[in-house]
Amino acid sequence: MTPTRSLGVIIALLIVMGLAVACVSTTPIPLLTASAELSPSSAPPTPSSLPSASPMAAASLSAVPSPSVPHTLGSVALFGLPGQGRSPQDLAVAGDRIYVANSGTGNVSVLQEGRVTMVVAVGSRPASLLAEPSRGRVYVLDAEEAQIAVLQDAAIADRWAVPVGSSSLALVDDTLWVGTGDGHLLGLGADDGLEKTAIALTESAPVLRVLANPADPKQMAAVTYGRVHLVDRGVGGETTMAEMGIWRTLAYDPAGDRLYVGVYDGDTNTHRLLVLASDDLSVLDEVELPSAPRAVLADADAERIYVALGTDHMVRVLSRADLDTLATFRVGRRPVALALSSGVLYVACAESDQVARVDTASGGSLAPIPLSARISDLAAADTGVVAALSSSDEIVWLDQDGVSARWDTAPHPAEIVWLPETGELAVLSSATGTLALYGSDGTELARFDAGADPRLLHWHQEHGLLYAGHIALNPATGLTHTVAVTSPMGSSVWPEGLAVDVRRDMTYLVASNGVPGSNHGLITYRLGPDGALPGGPGRLSIVDLLYDAEADRFFSTYQRMGTYGVQVWDPVAGAEALCLSLLRRPTALALNPGTHHLWVGLGQGTPMNPADDGLLRAYDTRTMGLVTELSFAGPLTALAVDVESDLVYVACEADQAVWLVKDAEMPAPPAPTPTHTPTPWATQAAPSP
Repeated sequence: MTPTRSLGVIIALLIVMGLAVACVSTTPIPLLTASAELSPSSAPPTPSSLPSASPMAAASLSAVPSPSVPHTLGSVALFGLPGQGRSPQDLAVAGDRIYVANSGTGNVSVLQEGRVTMVVAVGSRPASLLAEPSRGRVYVLDAEEAQIAVLQDAAIADRWAVPVGSSSLALVDDTLWVGTGDGHLLGLGADDGLEKTAIALTESAPVLRVLANPADPKQMAAVTYGRVHLVDRGVGGETTMAEMGIWRTLAYDPAGDRLYVGVYDGDTNTHRLLVLASDDLSVLDEVELPSAPRAVLADADAERIYVALGTDHMVRVLSRADLDTLATFRVGRRPVALALSSGVLYVACAESDQVARVDTASGGSLAPIPLSARISDLAAADTGVVAALSSSDEIVWLDQDGVSARWDTAPHPAEIVWLPETGELAVLSSATGTLALYGSDGTELARFDAGADPRLLHWHQEHGLLYAGHIALNPATGLTHTVAVTSPMGSSVWPEGLAVDVRRDMTYLVASNGVPGSNHGLITYRLGPDGALPGGPGRLSIVDLLYDAEADRFFSTYQRMGTYGVQVWDPVAGAEALCLSLLRRPTALALNPGTHHLWVGLGQGTPMNPADDGLLRAYDTRTMGLVTELSFAGPLTALAVDVESDLVYVACEADQAVWLVKDAEMPAPPAPTPTHTPTPWATQAAPSP
């Protein structure tokens, strides 16, 4: 018995769920030549099973599954979080607790001792946090619901209404200052939330940030679009205003005599950090930065300034004395907020759903704290299945005993590929732009630069090349070359996907069409001796693309402007053979050629069908009839197939787990009824072989 088979047998003892056959026909039907829409009225009736929200809890036995029907076996929990926190936007320190505002999930994660200990629902979109440690309070400003939630000892003690458009907070003595959407600083009583006073700025624009001078409580600084304002509470109004290319990055030096401001200079197309005098906003010093600063924090004890660079996924450390660069730290994707506590720098990474940590004394990175269960990719290997956990910067191995090993990786491992010929695992980090090769024992064997923000990782077995971001690597020699695509608009774009027609030895790359604002306009390019030329399988805005050698068909999913679907493309005719509309966003695609099943993972629905649970569908590649459909507690993020054991691994972040589905070969169901033909933009013609 192979390890993957053992894993299925053991987990089957944990959870068994029944599933009936969806719709069966004994005669395969050829692929259609027109598009078809799979709507609730035309779809064959398929029962579904809903896994428990608790990954390891036993489910009710509605039926005993047949070994000849695809059915759920069970799951392995990879996280143990008390709740999910998405898109962190702000941090606050109160005693031994770190509070994180999660705008994507409308809650606040509470961190203690390096982990999330509780999650507090506060509203719709918490945008700003402010701590009052002396009273054990944290104020949470909800920008969408126009209210402040008052947390006392991590529980909601009160809620106060604020003007619509408010988005920033500051505390001075017993007054809580709120930056409103119409250019006012509104003073509320910190005890009861009642309005005490208001100060109008010279610009009636949203106040993006307001800060109190730590050395002089009468002085405050505020930011509106492109302007910095100084306010004197003693005179009750604004004293100075300076126009500059600022969005919201602003911080006081602990001494109170300086302000740090992140600006963009349109004349030179550069980003800078300015040091301003806090009394008249004159420029004292400045330093150029590689990208826009998203947050800045000054540490007087260490004589350092920390700057979060969102698009570079890093924190730059500057000397407080002369702004010289002392160090850089790679963190998760899009750092947006900084906080210091007990010698540790906390960094909220909005696109990794994590809080990265740096030991400021040693300069070493600490393990990040995951706020949600981000399972970014799965790969079937010789000894089980491998999962990339991008919110905890880990690689996890699952074998017959469950989780067998955890490896630390570079921040935000986004894609993984198993190389069976060498027994190595390739890991692509989109935050650091690196490709790492690991041995089966977790030893890092090599690391390569894969370019900025890489998305592609594919093992081209026929050519012996590993495509990773902007490069193609020959693992046998260690040599790399750059892979770039010229779009129809003449711009240079980087590939984000790849599929190989092994019958004709044709490689197709997926990359942008070069049209700005085209809603992720990914199209296919055929890679040939003259470079990459547009044309091939897939509709505009491809999500996933793969080739089935047995069926001699390409299968792809797409999402564009609220429309989703699955396309079948015939490489002989060089044209679309079939398109199935979907009512949910496709998130993952996998093929089991042994059972002729195309597995499609689905996420949130369209506005007409706004369901937020997850679905897993299997289509028969001979007819594209629907074989079965399984329901999950939340959107699915990754799929992998072990073709030897007919196991389908399913990542469900809502369950914080990887589920196992036992696949089985079945007679082909009827094909769906064609309802419409492709629109002109939908089909791309391929060059003649």
